[in-house]
Amino acid sequence: MMAAHSDVWVIYSPNESSLFGDNGFWSNMHGWASIDRATHFTRNEADTLELPIATGRDARFVLYSEARRHYSQRYMPGSFFVLQSRYLLLNLFVLHAPDQQSGAFF
Repeated sequence: MMAAHSDVWVIYSPNESSLFGDNGFWSNMHGWASIDRATHFTRNEADTLELPIATGRDARFVLYSEARRHYSQRYMPGSFFVLQSRYLLLNLFVLHAPDQQSGAFF
């Protein structure tokens, strides 16, 4: 039985993506690779497995559907997403933490 996209997780590292030509997704076979080669994990695996070593120790589990939605936009011809999508992922998975005082999101 195929898992719903909301149950599929991948490992993403903004630093690895920046350093190695957008190969910021973890593949158990290839190491840091493109999103198309990323290993898919279940929620249970995301909760229990260790993360691979990444530059700056910034690797984290992210929903595959969210990563695909934001990351695939970079390849739209004539789009400015080529630069913007890298920042989108960084903002989604690194900066979206509640402000300690106000509770607002950055």
